[in-house]
Amino acid sequence: MNRICYVGRPDPTNHQLMMYLTVNGTSPAGAFAGEDAISVDLSKVVAQQSGGSWIVTDTSSIMLNFGISEANARRAVWIIKKYGFTHQCFVGRPHAPMMYFRK
Repeated sequence: MNRICYVGRPDPTNHQLMMYLTVNGTSPAGAFAGEDAISVDLSKVVAQQSGGSWIVTDTSSIMLNFGISEANARRAVWIIKKYGFTHQCFVGRPHAPMMYFRK
């Protein structure tokens, strides 16, 4: 991976930002040894309002929470679909300090 990108920025309300990594402009592919990954159903990924917050979900779990930012939630959905991310991966759960996406 040679590029790190973001949707949103950290804020005092502690809502998530989305960090994603690319390899020469494409999605990283394949699992890492010992990876903690959840499959993402690309056909169901949407931005929707839930309890006053804008979330990104594939209907089986809340993937990201952008608080009041509808624009960031919709941009995250666009990016997930653009790169074809099929896994949301975590480093150090619970309360993972790092999360990334891959095919």
